[in-house]
Amino acid sequence: MLNWIGEVTITVLNTDGSVKDRIIIKNDIKTVGYNMFRDALKGLVADLQIKYVAWGSSSTANTKGQIKLGTEFGRKQITSQTNGSDGVLNSTTYIAPYEAISSTIEELGWFAG
Repeated sequence: MLNWIGEVTITVLNTDGSVKDRIIIKNDIKTVGYNMFRDALKGLVADLQIKYVAWGSSSTANTKGQIKLGTEFGRKQITSQTNGSDGVLNSTTYIAPYEAISSTIEELGWFAG
């Protein structure tokens, strides 16, 4: 099995559009994601598009078997996607300040299919 790990760059903007903060974190693909890729190669899954980003407050250790966030308190649809350099996909979602203040964000998840 591939051990697909990459980096996610999260850019936080001020209300005027200037960059407030930029955070780079490591991410990985969960077992359910690997199985979705496998099934797509067999012709069983036609839709692999990333559709949602979710955020939550759980600081529990990350595991390969997860299928949801530990404590999800928000989920939004991806509003745009563009290709970056080789192997890079830029996904954009606007999370308003009032949507992110109910707790400290400790976890993020992207959901496809």
